Amino acid sequence: MQDELMVMAIVFFGCFTCITITAMNLFAGRLKERANPRLEAEIAALRKEVGELKAVSSDMVLSLDHTLQHQNALLQAMEQRALGNGTRPHYMGVAAGAAGSDTESAETRPGA
Repeated sequence: MQDELMVMAIVFFGCFTCITITAMNLFAGRLKERANPRLEAEIAALRKEVGELKAVSSDMVLSLDHTLQHQNALLQAMEQRALGNGTRPHYMGVAAGAAGSDTESAETRPGA
């Protein structure tokens, strides 16, 4: 008797699960049929706009990167010009002095 009840309970829960899944699929299908075409068009337009905004932001990042590289090149050129004149910017440390081509100090150079 216990075994028969257990089998019946399992069959009942299996059937109940199948009926529930079928009902949910039907409900989802009806909701999809009733979808508003205007709303779908708006969603498509928003997706397109988001894609365009991503492209614009990517272009802005690349432009900023290019600008920073250009400014860095200008700064290095100004520093090289200053080093070529025998002066050394006060903010350049030991590593910058060792990396430069002219390692003599201004006091030991002839004519300084």
